[in-house]
Order: sequence, then C-alpha cells, then structure tokens
Amino acid sequence: MSDNPVDGVLSVLRQRRAALDMAIKELEAARRHATNSAPPADDTPLADLDLSLRAVHALRDAQILTLGELVQHSDMDLLRLMNFGRHSLNEVKTMLGNYGLRLNGEERHE
Repeated sequence: MSDNPVDGVLSVLRQRRAALDMAIKELEAARRHATNSAPPADDTPLADLDLSLRAVHALRDAQILTLGELVQHSDMDLLRLMNFGRHSLNEVKTMLGNYGLRLNGEERHE
C-alpha cells in the first residue's frame, strides 16, 4: 500500500461509492416493484409521472396532458409531434410498460 494519504482517501471513497451504487440499484428495483403494483389512474397528469421534461413538454404542446389521453395515441402519432423523437417514444413506452400499459395499436409482448 502507498504511503500517500490521497491513495487512502481514494480507496475509501471508491468503497463508499460502490455501496451507494448498490443501494441506488436496490431502491430503483423497489420503486419499479411499487410502480408495477399500482397503475396510475387515466386522469393522472403526465407531469406527475417519470418522464423527462422534454417528453412532457412535447406532449403538453400537443394537448396530451393525462395518461388516459396518452394511451389513445399510437407510436406514429407521437413521432409526428414537434420535438418528440425516438428517444422520447422509447421513454414513454418504458414508462407505460412499467404500469402494464401500452400505446394504442401496440401489441402486447408477454
């Protein structure tokens, strides 16, 4: 082991970062489990869900404001929106999938 005190500090910080990374993964898994068990209501505002501001703003600009309104649209409907691209679509589909929901016209994959 080095006599340099900075090396010791770095070692401790790396250990703590590893512990924090593990705790974050466990919390994310617990959150997904809790999310999957209680789907939100159709009138839930999209701003209250786990979506990026870019996606929420693009949907809001198209007057798609709630979960119920969102699931009435297809992939192509959403991709036609200004500032709503493939990344935002994948984000929306992942969020919906976490609740056991899907976009209109999308086949369920079990």
